[in-house]
Amino acid sequence: MKAALMSSAGCTNRRMKSGRAVRHLIQRCWRPGAIDVLHEAHGGKEATVYCCQAHPSTGVEYLAAKIYRPRMFRSLRNDAIYRFSRVQRDEQGQAEHGNSRRGSAATRKTERGRAAQVASWIEYEYQTQRLLYAHGANVPRPFAQIGNAVLMEYIGAVGDPAPRLNDVMLAQEEAQPLFECILRNVELALSHGRIHADLSAYNVLYWQGTVTLIDFAQAVDPYHNSDVFSLFARDIERTCQYFARYGVNRDAHELVRKIWTYHMGPIPELA
Repeated sequence: MKAALMSSAGCTNRRMKSGRAVRHLIQRCWRPGAIDVLHEAHGGKEATVYCCQAHPSTGVEYLAAKIYRPRMFRSLRNDAIYRFSRVQRDEQGQAEHGNSRRGSAATRKTERGRAAQVASWIEYEYQTQRLLYAHGANVPRPFAQIGNAVLMEYIGAVGDPAPRLNDVMLAQEEAQPLFECILRNVELALSHGRIHADLSAYNVLYWQGTVTLIDFAQAVDPYHNSDVFSLFARDIERTCQYFARYGVNRDAHELVRKIWTYHMGPIPELA
């Protein structure tokens, strides 16, 4: 019992320290008093999301603060296809294409180069979310990017964050419209030069009968690199696989072909 109490106290202390650290990080770069950290909402390998009380000047009651871990992309395999499909930043903060021949610092195995890479990925996710939100996609409204933190709309209620779609048992009548909604978002993103590239039921939130797409850290631009077609196809295949359990049976390969050729032209492998 004593060990359990000590363990519980340790967890509480870590949460308190974490909350203070998040508050300090955000308020150091954001308007003082703009937010107050309430609780952790979601945790993952790449980042932790906190529910925050927003200042009235933001125009919303709550915000989500997504705090990325410094080593967030160490576990990402074969990241070249993602780097080659977006703008990166060098050590001086200058923008350069991911496959630049100048030898971007973001591709070198130095601490400074790695930091540049992480900064580029976070900035790209924030800008992708801004782009998609502006065009009516079902994504959290983005408010600001501050170092390794992104402030965005909070989905859920205090103490009850919206669960990931993977953790929800849908009502049968919800499945088809939610599938169509996700598919519309995939197509909307493609039409504005973005592919999620890691879409699955783990990267979709469900709240009160609606879905919200999240986690665009691996998003790519199809106009920079035709090799990303396989990532687009995988997004749709995973979506079809998830909804098949609810009786939504669609031909993933046909959907991929139809949407890609309409917006992008011939499929790269067949071009």
